[in-house]
Amino acid sequence: MATGADVMYQTALAAGIDTCFANPGTTEMAMVSSLDRVDGMRAVLTTFEGVASGAADGFWRATGRPALGLFHLGPGFANALANGHNARRGWSPVVNLIGDQTSWHLASDAPLTSDVERLTTWTGWHRYVASPNDISADTAAAIEAATTGPQGPASLVIPADVTWEQAPDELAPVTLGSLRRADDATIETVATALRQPGAALIVGGAWLTADMAQDLTAICAATGCAAFSYRIPNSEGGVGVPDVAGLPYFPEPAMGALADVEVAVLLGTDQPVTFFGYPDVRSTTLPDAARRIDAGGPDLDVARALSDLVAALDARPSDGAGTDQPALTPATGALDVMSLGRSVAAGLPDSAQLVQEGVTSSAGLARHLPAAAPHRSYTVTGGAIGGGHDLDCVLGKS
Repeated sequence: MATGADVMYQTALAAGIDTCFANPGTTEMAMVSSLDRVDGMRAVLTTFEGVASGAADGFWRATGRPALGLFHLGPGFANALANGHNARRGWSPVVNLIGDQTSWHLASDAPLTSDVERLTTWTGWHRYVASPNDISADTAAAIEAATTGPQGPASLVIPADVTWEQAPDELAPVTLGSLRRADDATIETVATALRQPGAALIVGGAWLTADMAQDLTAICAATGCAAFSYRIPNSEGGVGVPDVAGLPYFPEPAMGALADVEVAVLLGTDQPVTFFGYPDVRSTTLPDAARRIDAGGPDLDVARALSDLVAALDARPSDGAGTDQPALTPATGALDVMSLGRSVAAGLPDSAQLVQEGVTSSAGLARHLPAAAPHRSYTVTGGAIGGGHDLDCVLGKS
């Protein structure tokens, strides 16, 4: 018979999850040994838990496929929480595997013993694996929870003895979750609202592809509405891709951008708010008098909704075509946020993977990226700075 760890990885593989970013310790040695036995599971050893959680998040953003993260007890998982927070805010379906003391050793209160389950509550879905008989079903449940909209990390706390003891060979069936499609009534309501004066379409969700940007600008051309993106973790941009304005980081510019909005359609997101509270500044950046239409939160299939809106409005996607722009040259003169942003944008090679961690200094980069070479951008949606991973390593290229 297989061990509990073997069955856990086999269940993940059956769901199409084949990569594990790991910073294990003593309590995870049975899981490490299992990685050598279970064909098809790629293990990526990292030097710090925050790198493992950042890499698991980055893997989803770069490939669209979930990954595993393997962590050593409560203290190790605590080290992973900053980038775990970014994964949660970016709706990344990471499955955290957290080793714990053997079940019979917990009562001894050893130095590394902690309340691991309490640490996992922030992920939204968490479970303590009580027996090798449960490990396949619990792994399947974690995968389904992580991939069901709104997506986000799910966590398993696994005692060491559960991983080395024998487990039933039969694997639990795995059902990958999916995003929800907007119904016809919602699409019609949104289409009507966007034709009104002062209308704005504020788009969130996990992705903003070039095709989605084309649809957005076609919708704007057909209705006259404005469009903004709001804290989207993954986006495609550069020459040939229509520029969709992102809401600024600081509250005053964000409120200025939305000052004329009378009807706000929220698609794949909640209403925009400031990162922090400030004296005499309201928390929401939309005008108080603006009417808000909630067309669906992070559980919504935004790409499908935009496509359905294009059809409902009889909009022409060609209306949103990107325009040619002159080649961007590096800045000269004084070094500031704007000149630095221009120089970085000018230096991007074609098909670059851009990881943006400095949200407070992003204004100059945002201004010039539309004229940069085609690229994919990853932003720190949760504000916990420090991705700490090499995309080539994440993607298995090095």
